[in-house]
Amino acid sequence: MKKSNNIQSISSEMLSKIFSYVDDKDLCNNIPLVCERWKRISSHSLLCRDVSFEGKLISSRDICFMLHNAPLLKSVNLVAVDDVVPVLREICRCNNKVEKLTMKKCSSQGNLVPEDVLINVLLSLKSLHSLELKETKFTSHRFFEIFALQSNITSIDVSLNEFVTLSDLRMVAHNSRILEFKMSHRYKRPTISDQEMAHLIKTMQQHITLLHMDMSGMGNYTYNEIFCCSNLTDLKMNNAINLSLELLYKMSKSLRKIQHLKIEGPSTITKGDLQKGLFANSTFACQLNTLKLEYYSCFNNEECCKVLEACTNLKKLSLKGCSTVTIEGICNALVKLTGLTYLNLAFLHVSTFNTHNIFNLPGLSIFIIDDTSYKLNNLSALPETINLKIIQLTRESKKFY
Repeated sequence: MKKSNNIQSISSEMLSKIFSYVDDKDLCNNIPLVCERWKRISSHSLLCRDVSFEGKLISSRDICFMLHNAPLLKSVNLVAVDDVVPVLREICRCNNKVEKLTMKKCSSQGNLVPEDVLINVLLSLKSLHSLELKETKFTSHRFFEIFALQSNITSIDVSLNEFVTLSDLRMVAHNSRILEFKMSHRYKRPTISDQEMAHLIKTMQQHITLLHMDMSGMGNYTYNEIFCCSNLTDLKMNNAINLSLELLYKMSKSLRKIQHLKIEGPSTITKGDLQKGLFANSTFACQLNTLKLEYYSCFNNEECCKVLEACTNLKKLSLKGCSTVTIEGICNALVKLTGLTYLNLAFLHVSTFNTHNIFNLPGLSIFIIDDTSYKLNNLSALPETINLKIIQLTRESKKFY
């Protein structure tokens, strides 16, 4: 009997086994497009997995089909899904065990997402503890009121939604169960004063563990309340333009549990202040696992080396946009951070550097650099045997947030 070489002759069991080695992105967005049989089999491979769908790669109809066949999903990530309403309804019907739901840049055929659909999500997903609505725009009359009553939700992201009002944020803040809060007011409204934001933070002060904020327009009131959040382990401050030496001292003394810190664009901090105010405290420096000091124009090689020498337990480091720092100038301090797994040195002052020293860091798996430095140091000629993912950022990627 002649054996068939047709791929369709592969058994369903074998295809399922093959699909189990495929990464989530391809499994969700590419495999289902091959044929109906592959779509059906791949959906059964999702039973115990976190999934992510990109609207530009897969239709809402196909997303619904795959969700229908994956009742045990714990996490669903929707990115730029233009017709998100049927997808959310399918999740409510068939995926009630979902614990984390992310909707980024989603819409209802280009329009605002209907509030009643989002309310249905809150009421149907009893296991939900994390809800991210970044750049997913909707207007609220009752959503935040109902949200505040959901005892299961401990994390919310309402970033970049121009329709979120100050009263909405107050409703979020008064939900004392919120442990993780992400928000940005980089849009025309609502206009939130420094005192009003400080009051919001104060309301959550004793419970919050993660805070990601755009600090544009915020001053001493807000900074002081943030640094009184004694349980914070993860703090990200974008556009930290009003940060001062006095506030740095307070941060280092007050945030006793901090492990992940990002400070971006601290334009009012002068040369030497960051090291003197924040990292002279060895206890504070040693507890950090992640440090992102980005677009700090006064940062130089000498101060940077002192900071890195103090932060002995770093696993992730980003110095993106620190334009007066050179890789060669801080190389000796970098090689001592043997626990590093992630390193972002994009858009520093352009220079050559000894690639051998940095790439020999034992745990380093991701290295990010700008295209100019990539070409200058001829990183394309590195041997393929190096177990390191190198990511190039172009000038178009150089965005200041």
